[in-house]
Amino acid sequence: YAPIIKISVEERDNQETTEVSFSHTAEFAGNVGYDATWGQHVKSGLKFGASAKKSNTTTYRRTMVQNSDKLGDVTINFADKVILSTGTIFGLPTYNIREYDSGQFVITVNPVRVQ
Repeated sequence: YAPIIKISVEERDNQETTEVSFSHTAEFAGNVGYDATWGQHVKSGLKFGASAKKSNTTTYRRTMVQNSDKLGDVTINFADKVILSTGTIFGLPTYNIREYDSGQFVITVNPVRVQ
């Protein structure tokens, strides 16, 4: 029996969690060698060298959560006039009815006789 009513509206989503993983692999390799030669056509069999290989893997993980979004509230005073103005178009009556705007939704409330 209050003279004021508050209406709250929200977009209802099922709570959902999404997890995405990214993986990046980098591989580095290097080789060093040396051949000893004497003269123009003479090549010695002496050869030595070294090699190294290193692999690095990095993993990134991102978690996203979807929740319900609150769209706003409106406060309606029962003393507010419902019909703001009247008019006619082509002989038919028209009514300018009060709207309550939250910025995300618009609602109108019309009284109805219940008894």
